[in-house]
Amino acid sequence: MYKQISSLLLVAALTGCASAPALDYQATDANREAMLKDSGNHRQLIALYQQQLLAHEDDAVRVKLAAEHLELSDAESALFVITDVKALHSNVAALKVQAKALYQQGQFAQAQQSVQQALTLTPQDGELHSLSGILFAEQGQYDAALNALIQARRYFFDEVKVKNNLASVYMLKGDYPKALTLLAPLYERMPKDSTLRANLIVALVKSGHHAQAAKLIEQHYEFGSSKAVIAAIEQGGSMLVPATHQAANTHSSGAQVTQVQLSEASE
Repeated sequence: MYKQISSLLLVAALTGCASAPALDYQATDANREAMLKDSGNHRQLIALYQQQLLAHEDDAVRVKLAAEHLELSDAESALFVITDVKALHSNVAALKVQAKALYQQGQFAQAQQSVQQALTLTPQDGELHSLSGILFAEQGQYDAALNALIQARRYFFDEVKVKNNLASVYMLKGDYPKALTLLAPLYERMPKDSTLRANLIVALVKSGHHAQAAKLIEQHYEFGSSKAVIAAIEQGGSMLVPATHQAANTHSSGAQVTQVQLSEASE
């Protein structure tokens, strides 16, 4: 009897020792993913997810892999990876990634189709409504964009992004005072947000508040004269490039003015 018990204990001990490395490996793999996410190491995350998919096919991992490709602005790779998701048409996370990849490629109508498909599955998803609003705006459908962004706000998606995008659409429609009512309070809370600041300056100029606009331009942008910037905005420009961005390009000088900037929906 003693020998039998001893044998059972020995088997149990050996079984425990044999399973320990697997548990340690799993823990290490999970910790590695967390550390790579914290450090924003997208290339290493891509390599990790590729290894996991080679070992075992998993739609959740495939969606994460596609999302990492998007972080590197590689929409083509994201779309290639996401096409192998099983039942893609009923996977909200995959449809979101697909829509964002199509958006990066400038395929706005196709991206909108993916968004609308996802919304049939999760109609109260604020991020999807926000993305839909951006896509409508890109296609010049400003009223539809406003309706979608209001829905995003109703479902409590990122307040700063939604309000900035609402203001951007109002500016595209020519309603600068309404944009100003949204941007000014946001800027008071987040004065370091370069997108908010740039759109606020445009709204101020277009609303006739040149002195306030000039103060912000001189404070945050490396231009020789705020008057030249204000004149450029009045003639049709919409968004300023922050001085820190200009400094990275030693060949650029003067005001750099482009279109109103929309805040893309995050993952």
